[in-house]
Amino acid sequence: MKNALYSLIFFLFLGLCPQAYGQLQASLIPEALKKNAHAVVRYDNAAFKIENEGKATFTDKYAVTCLDEKGRHFVFFGIGYNKLKKIKNISGALYDATGKKVRSLKKE
Repeated sequence: MKNALYSLIFFLFLGLCPQAYGQLQASLIPEALKKNAHAVVRYDNAAFKIENEGKATFTDKYAVTCLDEKGRHFVFFGIGYNKLKKIKNISGALYDATGKKVRSLKKE
């Protein structure tokens, strides 16, 4: 498996993005983007919405394709919280190189 393309697609969302399904196969990445790369960001969308004077919502949706072992650290996710910042929900999924879902994560 050393010479094979090792591809994990980590699809981590704080709200799933259905329109991105079916478009995450590793074979769809142009060769020019894969040259000298360990990971490719396929989708990234962050939004900060101010609800009112005391409430705001941050939503982050992204997909990363890991191309080899050196790119594995790009698929990990971490977010801080404290008394002022609360995490309401988090979800994610792990896909193989063909775009087939391998594992899911959801916490509401």
